[in-house]
Amino acid sequence: MALVGGVLTLDIENVMSFTQAYVDPAVGLASDLYEPTMEVSDTGTLYVAGHVIGAATTGTPAYYSHDDGATWQPLPFVADVQTPPPGQGSQPPPGDEGFIVAGDDGQAWMADIYAAGFSITGWCDDGATQCYDNRQAFDRTSTVTGCSLISLNDRPWAAYADGSLLLVNNPGGGPMQLGIMDVPPAQAVGVERVNGPRWNTCASTGGGIPGIPAMRADGAFAVPQMFGNGDAQRLNVIIGNKADIFDVTTITPFYVTSTGGGTSNGGRATFDHDGTLFVGARNNTDADDNPGQFILATSRDAGRTFHNVTYAVGTSVRSLYLDGNMAGPGALLTWSQLGDDEDHSDWYVAHVQLDADGAPNLHNVTLAVDEGPHSSAHVMGAAAGPDGRAYFLNFDNAAPAEYAGSTPISVWIQQDGPTLPVAMTADGEAESTA
Repeated sequence: MALVGGVLTLDIENVMSFTQAYVDPAVGLASDLYEPTMEVSDTGTLYVAGHVIGAATTGTPAYYSHDDGATWQPLPFVADVQTPPPGQGSQPPPGDEGFIVAGDDGQAWMADIYAAGFSITGWCDDGATQCYDNRQAFDRTSTVTGCSLISLNDRPWAAYADGSLLLVNNPGGGPMQLGIMDVPPAQAVGVERVNGPRWNTCASTGGGIPGIPAMRADGAFAVPQMFGNGDAQRLNVIIGNKADIFDVTTITPFYVTSTGGGTSNGGRATFDHDGTLFVGARNNTDADDNPGQFILATSRDAGRTFHNVTYAVGTSVRSLYLDGNMAGPGALLTWSQLGDDEDHSDWYVAHVQLDADGAPNLHNVTLAVDEGPHSSAHVMGAAAGPDGRAYFLNFDNAAPAEYAGSTPISVWIQQDGPTLPVAMTADGEAESTA
């Protein structure tokens, strides 16, 4: 890498190889399945979720694989019953754009929204059975005495650590809304919010759609949110601890010049196994020759102080995603940037580690998909597996006349090359395969 004007340019190493696995039961009906996200559990179960047809119609389409993407099944919408094809949906309707995180003991949890509420769905037995569903997990009464009398439910996010679920709701502008919930909870009763989350509906002073949150085993959490406009635009990170969801602090790790086209630029946050916080956002500029940039920031003290580095990558960055290493230090970074024409994007994968000063440093940068599809709407997911391998998603939005019957979601699965470090020696140090 070369340093030019305080910005690093990347060396492309192309040391990882990937295979494409189509999520074959995810059959498109009418402009659905976009904004796909994914998770890989500590047992190696793969989870994928996409968007419903339109808005808040069926339950969120969601799928799982026990054999590293070779075969897929829909997650059941009740007990062990799956929605029969050609229908889609893995919880009772309505759903919209669920986001799945893995829990302990073969559990997985999905946060989702619809016009009148915020739902939480849980699966057990590595996705084989649905074991929890709460249609009314949002405390609507808290907004009456909070920061806004009117609150949209939109773009749900979640993070899991040590028996707790951190929830994020976009109220449609204004203060960020955060919830915390112990899982597995006692089953919700009727249509009331029983044993559900505790919500702080005034967790920030305002901003755009919140970004992907993170939480670590001691309860520390971090949630990014873009704030301001123009030269004053910055990425804020709301930090706190699950012990008191109302005791939060806003930190600004870096300012952002411009966002450009692509996915929502709310920022991405993740913790690794060692407790280091990684935060990133797109940072495209107006330069004609080298507009594509992103910023990464790292913190060893749960977000109180940061080191940040700006990376220049050439063409405009269209999506960016971070996922923490669950078995050692470091994080997985994936991003896409404009390809040779306005219809294609190139997809990259890299490992993020700390340098001697605690700043983020990229390793094993690989062009995984050359001239692939563009990113989709608000988010494109990725995940680091328990063995340190990389996974990421594509959504290939076919022409409308060809959409019905298509399988637009595919997972790219690392086959060879260096992984994030996972092997632990007797003195507790990680042995890297880099």
